[in-house]
Amino acid sequence: TTHIHPDTEEAMVIVEGTLEAILGDEVVTLGPGDTVLAPAGIKHGFVNRTQSKATVVAAFPKTSFERVMVD
Repeated sequence: TTHIHPDTEEAMVIVEGTLEAILGDEVVTLGPGDTVLAPAGIKHGFVNRTQSKATVVAAFPKTSFERVMVD
């Protein structure tokens, strides 16, 4: 699901699988060990176009944050 965090950045690490990462207007294919940093206010999300399981670990620099869904 594509969304933004207006008040904080989000770091995401692909642990397993292959995903298309959406960051702003860019779309890139990522795999295990790849990292994405979404700055505050930039739309981001992932799409799994495979039949395989994918796992992502996300980290935020603060304990509470806002998430806004976007198309």
